[in-house]
Amino acid sequence: MGIPEVYLANKSLLKNRYYGGITLSLPATESAIADAKYRAQIQTGSEYIVDCDSGWPEFLEQIINDTDDLSLEEVNLLAYQISRMDQFQIETLAGAVQLRQEEDIDTPVTMKELINLAHNLGCYEYRPGVVDDRTLGNVALENDLLDTISGLPEDVLDLLDEEKVGQEMRRSDMGIYTEAGYIFPNSMPYQEWYDGIHLPDIPDMPKGVIAVLLSSLDKPDEAGIWLELPATEQEMQSVLKQLGEHSFDNCLIAGSISTAFPYPLAGDEDVEKLNTLAQKIQAFPDQRTLAKFKAALELEIRNEIDFALDVAENLDCYDFDPKMYSPAAYAEYIFREAGIDPNDPAFAMFDFMGYGERQMQQAGYVQTAYGMILRNENPFVSKYSQTESMQMGGM
Repeated sequence: MGIPEVYLANKSLLKNRYYGGITLSLPATESAIADAKYRAQIQTGSEYIVDCDSGWPEFLEQIINDTDDLSLEEVNLLAYQISRMDQFQIETLAGAVQLRQEEDIDTPVTMKELINLAHNLGCYEYRPGVVDDRTLGNVALENDLLDTISGLPEDVLDLLDEEKVGQEMRRSDMGIYTEAGYIFPNSMPYQEWYDGIHLPDIPDMPKGVIAVLLSSLDKPDEAGIWLELPATEQEMQSVLKQLGEHSFDNCLIAGSISTAFPYPLAGDEDVEKLNTLAQKIQAFPDQRTLAKFKAALELEIRNEIDFALDVAENLDCYDFDPKMYSPAAYAEYIFREAGIDPNDPAFAMFDFMGYGERQMQQAGYVQTAYGMILRNENPFVSKYSQTESMQMGGM
């Protein structure tokens, strides 16, 4: 099984030219979820669709894609659950879902049920490879599993019909066969972990603006420690203490997670500067400002932390329109501003995309994942990167 992915799109925009939605890998952090919704033009209250794209077990893909009004957060939680399962657990979940479906064939399985079933795999006994009554009967006889025949002499057991023993075993267990094995509920109490309203937190999922996995240069084989930024001085010192270090200069960034800064971080990146950048990003007043920052970084095509710090302090140097999700959308905007209906049949064969691209180039705009953006004439003050001359990024 690969990495679960979903296709995400705003329902109301699907009828628009060249709006295509986005693809998101799961499980994702809260900030990645917010970022994906913004890129897909999904605002609070917007109706949207979530479809399994790839990497999902087939039985889950069918259920999720047949479910209306899915919550991306629910699908993300389920993706986290299955990402931590081995093949045995995946097959157990498939069997538990099949049991539920056979109990009530007229009612579709809900996301609430899927999440709770995935949380309660211990409530089921699963025997892989046991796919018929004869095989089940043989297992029951060899392991003395059926109470009604327990204690019978060996010579009597040898005379029993394995298929009938399997049938009795299945009736007693209230079990079923799946494509891969046999499953039945045990006596463990079932816990409703998710009530359908209050979504449980995903454990071990970084919540910082930027999260870095730090390890000691002197102990590269030891497990690293995640530091979520922005962090207080106390939090940073605590991580250093756990690593047995006195300074981040002797630490290596072994991994990172961030949608706010889209570029890979070097192993020797300055953690203190990263923390300053995370503080500035966290201080942005709204999601639009954050999107403008990301669009500016995409425009400039520069991955230095110092330059990102300068961009964060010079956002007034950029003109940004998040509603322009493609050059075609910009072309339609130009037509409407001129009093022309772009949906007129006369434009059925018109190349809106090509026209929009040419108009954007003339105006100095660049298309990004967050909307279109250009560098305006406001002076760019380089406080951190100390760049002597700032050229128009991407121009």
